[in-house]
Amino acid sequence: MKDVVRPASTAALLLRVLLIVSLAGAAQGQIIDGRFQDHGNGTLTDQQTGLTWMRCSLGQQWNGVSCSGGASRHTWDNAMTLAQGLEFAGHTDWRLPTRDELNTIVHCSSDQRSGFNSNGYGGHCLGNFLKPTVLAAAFPNTPDTWYWSSSNYGTSNVNAWVVGSGDGALSGSYRSTPLRVRMVRGGH
Repeated sequence: MKDVVRPASTAALLLRVLLIVSLAGAAQGQIIDGRFQDHGNGTLTDQQTGLTWMRCSLGQQWNGVSCSGGASRHTWDNAMTLAQGLEFAGHTDWRLPTRDELNTIVHCSSDQRSGFNSNGYGGHCLGNFLKPTVLAAAFPNTPDTWYWSSSNYGTSNVNAWVVGSGDGALSGSYRSTPLRVRMVRGGH
């Protein structure tokens, strides 16, 4: 008896398509590390803070699985201006996060972090920790370098707070220095 290969019926084909679509939808609603709700569009919401983050740094592109391409560098003034006209994932209210907001996504895999001095500097990850110091499943391919916050450093008009994804530290930097940027929405 000869094997006969028959084309799949329309119903069987439709069932396969629905299964694939439902699996993709399941990934969209996935909770990462018990904390971040993945929206499937390059954004996720931190269930602890209510903030919605871009998963990729500016300059990178979300490809449905990860962030690809190189993260661009911007001066503080340029980053603030870019946020004002940014449209992403159907939203136009993106902004540069505050120092405290950006600090909420620092993840020291060693579960050890230094304290902060009286000026607010510090917070370095201690011990044997992974770089970058953000949760890679939530923020894939994040460069381990400094990121701008929207927060002024004290009363200075030339410095702003930055957070390092190389060691989790908070510090200040000249606003004219080109650094990386990750946008957020919500909160305040």
